[in-house]
Amino acid sequence: MDFDSLVTKKKIILVGKDLQDADIEVLTEVLEKSTVVQELNLMCNRISLADDKFTDALAKNRTLQVLSLYNNEVGVEGGKRLACAIRSNRALQQLFLEGNQIGDEGAKEFADALMVNKTLHVLILRGNDIGDDGARSLATAFLFNSTLRVVLLGENKIGNEGAAHLCDAVEYNHSIDQLMIDGNKMSAIIEKKIASILSNPSRKIPGAKQSLPKHVVETILKHKDAEIASRDKTIAEMHDKMTSEFDSLKGLLVEKEEEIKQKDSFVAAKDDQLQSKEELIAQKGNEIAELIAMKDKEISTKDAKIARRDAALTAKMTDIARRDMRLAAKDEEIAALKATLDSPLEVVAKFIARKDDEIASLKSTIESSAGDSSRNLSGSNRSSSNRSASTEASGSDGEDAEDDAPNENEDPVAAVAVVEEKITTTPTKKKVSSKSRKSGSARKSGSARKEKKAANSAEGSGVLKPCLKNGKKERKVTEQPVE
Repeated sequence: MDFDSLVTKKKIILVGKDLQDADIEVLTEVLEKSTVVQELNLMCNRISLADDKFTDALAKNRTLQVLSLYNNEVGVEGGKRLACAIRSNRALQQLFLEGNQIGDEGAKEFADALMVNKTLHVLILRGNDIGDDGARSLATAFLFNSTLRVVLLGENKIGNEGAAHLCDAVEYNHSIDQLMIDGNKMSAIIEKKIASILSNPSRKIPGAKQSLPKHVVETILKHKDAEIASRDKTIAEMHDKMTSEFDSLKGLLVEKEEEIKQKDSFVAAKDDQLQSKEELIAQKGNEIAELIAMKDKEISTKDAKIARRDAALTAKMTDIARRDMRLAAKDEEIAALKATLDSPLEVVAKFIARKDDEIASLKSTIESSAGDSSRNLSGSNRSSSNRSASTEASGSDGEDAEDDAPNENEDPVAAVAVVEEKITTTPTKKKVSSKSRKSGSARKSGSARKEKKAANSAEGSGVLKPCLKNGKKERKVTEQPVE
């Protein structure tokens, strides 16, 4: 079943679908929300109305006019729920409830509903196990109902007593047109009497309504007295029950008051304990606060010391940073100086080149002086005698000068080669005595001066310097800038 397809229909027919209460939830929603449904046929299913969902929706519905629950499983409780819905419903006109076994209790609930319902015209209650008590209740309701037109009570358990009440009711109620009680246990005479009353045309004449017969009134009063007595009994039982419950509640209240008093005293004791604990907590709190203040003061002192140490450390770090900067600057200066210096090999190469230039100059000087010595041989002999005299006077200086002076019989070119070899192999400065320089020839004097100059140049440049290492004399080559 689809709600969207059912909510727009005026007639909903679901006959013989083996529907149960769980299957009609959609129909419950349709009754709540539909504004057009007028007829709902649920014949030959298994609906029992076990809860109030369907009947509550029926009570509030204002469009449904025909409801058929023929041959379902409504029963007594379902009949009571359905009768309660009829009491509130203001639209239903026809109710088919045949074959649902509502019994006398269900019939009494329907009788109470008919007292107030003003819209129901057709009521079918065939085959519902209704006896004389149910028939008497319905007959009483018929006396006060003016809207019912058709009532079918056949195939029930109504006897002569219930049939007599129904006969008196239709005799007084002129709105009922058809009352069928066939298939019951009553006398055929009463059934014929009811049929005769209903077929009398004078009962429909306006103003022909007569007062209730005396026996009907007596029966009604008797029935009402019984109901009142039953209700009084119920009320008395309820009163006794309530009294007993009140007494028990009163005793329970006294017990509860005692418990409350005990609990109050217990709470008071607990409050005292709590107050003492709160005072102790407050005292501890004050001690803790003092201790915290003391600790805070110590921490502040230590923080101040740490701050001073940090300041001193910062100053030291600043000083170290400045020193590092100065060292970096020195390193940069040293690196710049190293970049400007030549390597020792380059210094030696420059020295050798300079000596080569000096040797070339010396060669030219010697060659020129050799030509002069060949032309002046006699002068050379005299110079040789003078040199020997000087040698005797100068001692050890003369020996060095004698080694450097050329032989008179020696070839000038060979003399030049000897001088070159001595200059290149002996870079140290030779000491030449002043007497030897004065007694030597102009050629030898010039050569000695050049040798001294070369030796001074080599020593002054710092290329070769003697040093001691491990007790031995070594020559150390140092780098000096060459201008």
